[in-house]
Amino acid sequence: MKHLLVMLFMGSLAVGSAPAAGPRVRLIAVQMKADTGSYRNLSTFRKTMDALIGEAAKRKAATCPTLVALPEDTGLGLIFLGQMDTVKGATTIREAGDLLGRKMAAQVMGNVMAHNVSPTRALLLAANDGWLRAAYYDTFSALARKYGVYLAAGSAPLSKPGSADVHNVAILFGPDGEVLNETSKVHLIELEGAAGLDLTPGRIEDLKVAATPFGKVGTAVCWDGFHDDVLDALTHQGAEFIVQPSYNPGPWTKDEEANWGTGLWTRLKTRPGVKAGVNPMMVGGLWDVICEGQSNIVGAAAPPNGYFGRARSAQEPSLVLVDR
Repeated sequence: MKHLLVMLFMGSLAVGSAPAAGPRVRLIAVQMKADTGSYRNLSTFRKTMDALIGEAAKRKAATCPTLVALPEDTGLGLIFLGQMDTVKGATTIREAGDLLGRKMAAQVMGNVMAHNVSPTRALLLAANDGWLRAAYYDTFSALARKYGVYLAAGSAPLSKPGSADVHNVAILFGPDGEVLNETSKVHLIELEGAAGLDLTPGRIEDLKVAATPFGKVGTAVCWDGFHDDVLDALTHQGAEFIVQPSYNPGPWTKDEEANWGTGLWTRLKTRPGVKAGVNPMMVGGLWDVICEGQSNIVGAAAPPNGYFGRARSAQEPSLVLVDR
């Protein structure tokens, strides 16, 4: 357990410069290393997230609010929370899902019949009703309150009780532990589509920003940060900070890095009303879904290279800290 916690945050700390007039907020992008061991049981998950956020909170600002942002799919492994013995021997996330689906056959088939959904969606609904939803909300609400930070708690495949929809949802908690905003990813990638997790896409008209003492905060979940319709919806509501929790399922090649440069990094150069975009990225992986990426904080007023701050590695955990 100690080794796992060390691997999650023993990386580099990239620090950007503060604005001349003094910061309104301290932004910390957490580059987290995914590992199936983090989801062995609820106690392990809570201790792992506490260590991760606690490490970031050591850099909490004394004179302004602090926003800590986690990567996309921080809660993906919660599908298998407490079920690692059931999925033992799986080499892919699909195999793990199949093994869990067999164990929960009664609940899965009940959801298939009740909601007319695929077995994959039915399994996600069963996991949400059983443990996933409560574990995610309760854990991050408590940690935001414990450390007194604004916490953009990555994302998870979440459903509402009684609904047949499962969205990739990113949640922003206030320092009192209350939910300030929930954002469902609009533009899904293949892994999230009907042949993958079978998630439900969010709607542009449902995107909202959260009012905070340091400005309005909007969320563009990963691929959404590459789409002007999402960014326009947020900036039209006055978003001054955009959080882009991300999970890049593949190696961080030169081509991949160049492709990411066409997303939030580029689009905020033409949106000077946005003071910063915070892009925490996941590294490591769950079974065969391996990810790499360099977390960063960007904005129109950034230096010529476009970055206020950027992680030094695309494979190791780290923190990126910028005052704006």
